[in-house]
Amino acid sequence: MDKLKILLTCFLSVSFFTFSFAQNRNITGIVANASDKSPLVGATVSVKGTNNATTTSVDGTFSISIQGNDATLVISSVGFASKEVRVSAGQNSVSVELQSSEQELSEVVVTALGVQRKAKSLTYSTQVIKGDDITKVKDANLMNGLIGKVSGLQINRSSSGIGGSVNITLRGLKSLRNNQPLYIIDGLPITNTGGSGPTGPFGGNTDRGDILSTLNPDDIQSINVLKGASASALYGSEGANGAIMITTKKGAAGSTKIDISSSAMFDNPLDMPKLQYSYAQTPSSKGDAEESWGPKGNYGDLKSKIDGFFRTGTTFINTVSMSGGTAKSQSYFSYANTSNNGIMPTNTFKQHTISFRNSTHFFNDKLVFDGSLMYSKQNIHNRPASG
Repeated sequence: MDKLKILLTCFLSVSFFTFSFAQNRNITGIVANASDKSPLVGATVSVKGTNNATTTSVDGTFSISIQGNDATLVISSVGFASKEVRVSAGQNSVSVELQSSEQELSEVVVTALGVQRKAKSLTYSTQVIKGDDITKVKDANLMNGLIGKVSGLQINRSSSGIGGSVNITLRGLKSLRNNQPLYIIDGLPITNTGGSGPTGPFGGNTDRGDILSTLNPDDIQSINVLKGASASALYGSEGANGAIMITTKKGAAGSTKIDISSSAMFDNPLDMPKLQYSYAQTPSSKGDAEESWGPKGNYGDLKSKIDGFFRTGTTFINTVSMSGGTAKSQSYFSYANTSNNGIMPTNTFKQHTISFRNSTHFFNDKLVFDGSLMYSKQNIHNRPASG
């Protein structure tokens, strides 16, 4: 009888152990972007009602353990709407596609030095502008695309024609010298200085443009404006006037994609200068007088020369870009051409811009290389001088 009890006990123990082990099984799957079918890296996969969770790898795959025959997986990622997937008995793999969500994108912002924070948790003001909002009406200087889109941002554009520099202030003047914010392009801080030529006869200078005027607007992914010294404190005294973070586009894993963009603009003088035709040029022994306080008379024959001086200006901006790659390496390449004939005779502007960016993962994604190269060449003739 004692032997029977021992055997029975052992049988029940083995049966119980086998039953419990059968309830734990691994579920594998892949998470992709519903728009372009590219894999999503870093998406969170969790078992609903438990603390069991994991993230997707660089190729969008994941593996997670569940208990029981049935379970519900919750898949979420920044910028995408969350989705729940029911896993039934006998099902060992799933394939999930997430739809992009603009509402979730606005909740997470990239602050100074690339740190991600929730917008609600910030004690200072930031504002993100997408690249598509800048290129709706293109300008050779991409900062002109921010006019009227960012609160507290004042942009004074140059009167020296296309490709001129811009003067930007955030929340008013703070210094007697420099009030320009700090610019960060893909994590690299730059000082946006513009050159000027010799002084003109009326005190104006020829604006030779700035660094931002050499960038291609179609290469911009987003612009994050950090308002005030508290927002850009991590950049030290250089960020005392705020900071403008510019993020360029990069390639995505999946099939190669080619984008072509073209725009055309036409310019005409809005308000012609008001001239008088009752007095001639002021007499001068050297013949170089600039005033018009000479003898009174009828000089109406000069009107036709003034009216025919300006012409219709044309600006054409064309961009061709190519992006793609694998889970380990992604690349982005673009070429842009800007051609302009100004409203003043013989004023021309030509610009060629080439951009290349590559992101490569090494050692099982423990090391990531992300580098970019930008080259821009401008050829300008007879640029107008500022008054």
